[in-house]
Parts: sequence; structure tokens; C-alpha cells
Amino acid sequence: MRVIAIFIAACCLLAVRAEVEEKPEFFFYNTASGESSWTDPNLVEAKDKDGNVYFYDPANSTHVFWEGEKPEKFAWIESTVKEGEEHAGQTYYFNTVTDAVSWEKPASLSWKKMSSNRIFYYNQITGESVAERPAEMGFVDEKTGRTFWVDPKTGEATWESEHWWTEVKIEEGEHAGMSYYVNEKTKDSTYDKPKAMGWVEWHEEL
Repeated sequence: MRVIAIFIAACCLLAVRAEVEEKPEFFFYNTASGESSWTDPNLVEAKDKDGNVYFYDPANSTHVFWEGEKPEKFAWIESTVKEGEEHAGQTYYFNTVTDAVSWEKPASLSWKKMSSNRIFYYNQITGESVAERPAEMGFVDEKTGRTFWVDPKTGEATWESEHWWTEVKIEEGEHAGMSYYVNEKTKDSTYDKPKAMGWVEWHEEL
């Protein structure tokens, strides 16, 4: 029985190790669309034996495009308004296939390579970043999906906290469509998004 138990434990360990080893060290995140991908979503530039430039999709290397044949979504380039012109120095984006112009960065140019392992926490409201998970964020209970908090002094968990804020949408009246925020413990309310709601888990950019 002991041999069987050791064998099972070894198999479990190997399975966990394989899972860890198979997980890529990086992934790609799109800051415009919020999408993420394990494979590089950008076209890769290469040259044939005669020096001709072509592009291929790393997710499907059989999709090859010659210069000037790029699909519309990959045809955006970044440029800057020339000196002496209105909005001089400002960045804009031009599509070489459709001739479309945009001040907003297209999704196809918004992919960033991120580390899968190096994580930090960033506050979208204050701009603050920290290495350790902020107590304000709380934790999500896997069984119920509810958020709970841990008292940093006592180590005790609680469903209620002064960091427990809820966003409320105004449906009627002159402020319809706007949001305000209610603290479920203190019952305070504010139109400004609380700092506690600004924290997000973020991966280090490579």
C-alpha cells in the first residue's frame, strides 16, 4: 500500500510540474480591446531568399502576405503631424489599405508582451503601484464568488469592510446614466470613484 501511495504522490507531483512547465512565461495583452493571447497576434516580418519582404501570421504560418497586401486590421502605422501644420507633433494613425486616419491607437497596434509570472498591483485612480496585494482589494471566495477582506492586524477574515464599495447607476432624472458609489459598511456615498475600487492585478511588461 505504501508503494502505491508513493507512486500516486509521484504522479501528482509530475502532473503539477508538467502544468507549471507548460505554462508560457509570457502572454500578449491588448490595452485597447482588453483581449489577451498566449500566441503573438502581430504579423512577423521576414524576407525570402531574394530579399523580398513578406509577413506571416505566427498563429498560422501558412497565411503569408507580401508588402502592400496586408489585411486591413494589420495595415495601421503610427505617424506624427509635421511642424507648421495644425496639431503639429501630435501622434495619429494611418491605414495604408483604407487611407483611414485616427487619433486613437488602433487595437492592432495596442498589443503588449506581458510576463506571466511577475505580478504587481496598480491603482488606476491614483497611479500608485505596489508589489504586495493591497488590503483594500480583498479576496474572492471561490465557492460563493463574494469578496472578503482580511484584517492586517488580526489576520481575521470578514465579509464587511470599510473598503466595501458598490457602484450604483442612476437610471432616471437629469443625472441618468451617471454612477455614484456607496460604502456598504459606513453608508457613505460619493460621485468620485473610491481609491479602493481602483486596484487591479497587473503583469510586468516585457
